[in-house]
Amino acid sequence: MLVKGTNNDSQTVSTFIHIDNPDAIEQIEALGGKVHAEYGNDRVTATLPMSALRQIADLDGVSYVQIASDVHLAMDVARSETGADDAQSETNGFGAYTGSGVVIGIVDSGFEYGHVAFYNSDHSQLRIKRVWNQSGTGNSPDGFDYGTELTSEAEILAAMSDNTTSYHGSHVGGIATGADLSSPYYGVAPDADIVLVSYKSTAADIADGVKYIFNYAESVGKPCVVNLSLGQHLGPHDGTSDTDLIFDELTGPGRIIVGAAGNEGTESIHVTKSFTEDDTELKTMQMLTTSGGYQYGIADIWGSVDSNFKLKAVVVNSIRGNIVYETEEVSCDENGEYSVELPTSSGVVGSITLAGTIEPNNNRPNAMVMSIITSIPSTMKIGLVITGEPGTEVHMWDPYMAGFTSASKIGWTNGDTDYTVGEIGGTGKNVVSVGAYCTKVRFESLSGDEYTLSTETLGNVGEIAPFSSHGPTVDGRTKPDVTAPGGGIVSASSKYYSGFSRYYSTVVYSTTVDNKDYYYEINAGTSMASPFVAGTVALWLQANPTLQPSDVINVISQTSRHDSNTCDEGTVDNTWGNGKIAPFDGLKYLLTETGISQPDSSESLFRVVTDRNDNSATVYLPYDESVANVTLYNSAGLAVASFSGVVSGDKLSFGALPHGVYVLKMNVGGSVETMKAFF
Repeated sequence: MLVKGTNNDSQTVSTFIHIDNPDAIEQIEALGGKVHAEYGNDRVTATLPMSALRQIADLDGVSYVQIASDVHLAMDVARSETGADDAQSETNGFGAYTGSGVVIGIVDSGFEYGHVAFYNSDHSQLRIKRVWNQSGTGNSPDGFDYGTELTSEAEILAAMSDNTTSYHGSHVGGIATGADLSSPYYGVAPDADIVLVSYKSTAADIADGVKYIFNYAESVGKPCVVNLSLGQHLGPHDGTSDTDLIFDELTGPGRIIVGAAGNEGTESIHVTKSFTEDDTELKTMQMLTTSGGYQYGIADIWGSVDSNFKLKAVVVNSIRGNIVYETEEVSCDENGEYSVELPTSSGVVGSITLAGTIEPNNNRPNAMVMSIITSIPSTMKIGLVITGEPGTEVHMWDPYMAGFTSASKIGWTNGDTDYTVGEIGGTGKNVVSVGAYCTKVRFESLSGDEYTLSTETLGNVGEIAPFSSHGPTVDGRTKPDVTAPGGGIVSASSKYYSGFSRYYSTVVYSTTVDNKDYYYEINAGTSMASPFVAGTVALWLQANPTLQPSDVINVISQTSRHDSNTCDEGTVDNTWGNGKIAPFDGLKYLLTETGISQPDSSESLFRVVTDRNDNSATVYLPYDESVANVTLYNSAGLAVASFSGVVSGDKLSFGALPHGVYVLKMNVGGSVETMKAFF
């Protein structure tokens, strides 16, 4: 049987395994493998010893072994610009929605577990309910046999952080669910419960992480949304990868996955061609990535369903455009594999490996090429030559992000930026995929210095971020599904990150609670846009805990905002999806158009719109002739402001009250109503 994947120099490798017979699991483990989780009746995730990889692949009950590829890590203005503040603060007869009763799961890396953003709003209780550090050692979660699970507040706080190599997870978590209401940078769903998974490295680990989070949510009887600000480009980009099929299985009513579309919108990492009777050949050259004294090139190539193609690698004189050396040809339908050390006559020192197969998940031909180059003249390039069948097409991606080029030679094909939505967060049929637009380009650092971010990188305010990956998927679906703020987003950082300094230019805010300092940084990417939508989905799940992925997409399609930058209203495209996310409009749609009742059984008789910028609230009463008495209480229950004789449309000013959460009590004709308000 075929073993497919990239080279791995470690002693073990993370895999997806397709099995024909459940008895194969026992045989896999007898050969030193560790099966982590089962999905359906025919797929498992497992760690295998490299020394037994071929032996396990040849077991009678094993039909396919897929080496799981490594995955890379892919609010103040943003909340008000999208209307998220309204969802949290404007009753409109519905009550405030803050993610209460909903679990937000985050699979990421670089968490500061005790950051004030992950407490409740009065800092009295940590909202992180579970942590699974997949790289840790200790007590593994039930159903899994690796990593460390932390289940109590004391355990979680004692661990402090999962690693010192990143602050990405803290930033993502703060956007989705930060609750430091004393700062301007709290998140979209500040009352949601939190489950964190610090993923190990591969797509299989991420699939296990999602399952773990959903298992916890089921155990406590709560709806759940999982955020994946992660991505890579190994895979068919059509929703049929092992990861995407597992996501299809895991999602359903009250089980939603939101993912980042990717940050490759300006990278020429894709090549495609449709073959005709007169033209059955595609030629392109690889751009190489340098690391550790070597230059690397990789290409993942996919053909049409029920077709075949042949592939060879070549060495090209990029000045003249002529081929000076070519490998043997590999045919996908023959499960061909070929490796060669390049001869001296090629002028290049290194090796090339080619492997081709027919992918069982989708019946598409698939080939992978890996080049490891020690020395190559500037006039030479590694090229790929594909011969296909008339009426079919091929797509290829460079997961190393270096891209493809024609070197301006006739007959050779340049890379393009189409089909750049990534695997993990961008291509799944049941994953809500999120692109990014810009909401902030100017900021002041904690040190008091003012900075302007590059509009070439982020776009102007309101515009799509140029880096935001775009579709379609190979099977023709529009992706991303929606866009959200992802340019110039301030959120929680991690002081345990080895590269952290409070004096660094991107650190813009700090707060001190119980004599401990916490920090916020500015960052950009679809990694920031995705948790904004995940937090939004948490608000919607609070309104309707049984929403399915298709329901979320429907709400997005019905309520997304459009302006002069986006696609036209009522249309979708592969840059903006359905437009810009609209948390409050989506909430109103759920509560009115679909007839979902509010969580609070009492019916609100008034509407209040708060304005955080000037600490005010505008009151709307059910009848124009109504008169109300209004009192504002702080979190300690003390009355801090009161007004009498209030009529509909009056704007109440609360002066210099500190930012935080308050309770507004209104007496209208003997009927008393209360609501939570954020200032």
